Amino acid sequence: MADIRNSKPLAVVVEDDAATRSLIGLGLGRAGYEVLTTSDSSKALEILEKKKTAVLVLDTYLPQINGLDLLRRMKAERLIHGTIVIMISAYGFQEVVQQAIGAGAHAFLMKPVDIDLLLERIDQLSCSPLNK
Repeated sequence: MADIRNSKPLAVVVEDDAATRSLIGLGLGRAGYEVLTTSDSSKALEILEKKKTAVLVLDTYLPQINGLDLLRRMKAERLIHGTIVIMISAYGFQEVVQQAIGAGAHAFLMKPVDIDLLLERIDQLSCSPLNK
């Protein structure tokens, strides 16, 4: 039987670019997270329905369901309650940033993602009452 006290918090990375997905996953893993990655919106929903997720890193532009619509759906279904959500995108237009925050993201980072900055944001948000 697994010792729950020693279990790592789960981070889920939803990103269609394999290199970016791997880089973020590796950084989160080195920071002590159990990491699940996917490029598939449906798979992301399935993971979040089954597993308590501490951190969700979500690309704004995905095949099938775009990241903003996926985030809205996750929020409506209460799949991300208590989850730190960080949206990422290669497009940092103010409108995209506002849409991401409006959809429920706690932070927005530009690609290529600076892993140190990502971890810093997660640390800041984990101490924030906004995520409680």
